Amino acid sequence: TILINRQEIDGRRHFDMAHELFHLLTWDTMPPRYNDSDEPKGPLDKRIEKLADSFAAAILMPAWALMPYLNNKPAGDLHNWLNSIANDLYVTAQALKFRLRNMSAITKAEFDSISDDRLKFNGAAVSPTGNLPPLFSRQFMMLLGWGIEDGRVSVRRVSSMLAMTIDQLAQVFVDHSLDPPFEI
Repeated sequence: TILINRQEIDGRRHFDMAHELFHLLTWDTMPPRYNDSDEPKGPLDKRIEKLADSFAAAILMPAWALMPYLNNKPAGDLHNWLNSIANDLYVTAQALKFRLRNMSAITKAEFDSISDDRLKFNGAAVSPTGNLPPLFSRQFMMLLGWGIEDGRVSVRRVSSMLAMTIDQLAQVFVDHSLDPPFEI
């Protein structure tokens, strides 16, 4: 199961999903540490995280999809160009900047001249609002319901692990049109 912070903007959620997909696909050859942290520890962990980032960038921004944009790259200021492409591809402009640099599609001087502040929210003044995706997925909730019904995990343990009350957990089942597998 991959859990993504639904409070993040769309582009960040997409990148996080692709990054974590890499970890799932390489689980047998590069198993994660039991206790994951925000910062990779040691050169091997850093290398694995760089590989996951490169994988995510290539999946979300394949070279063939970027070529039409690269053929129309403006001279000078690249901020609006990057923000526009990022919006078209549903990624963050910051991730796009790194992808283009890694592809050698922008020079080091161009890369260094790009201000991350002007790429924040893909150039929007504030974080885009809108409807948040539902808390968890229906498939995850169905699996969780099965685990509770089958006695593999207790309701209290699940609510504790998900940092929510039992009533809130029940509501998530209802939000996904599922009957809670427990009495409130």
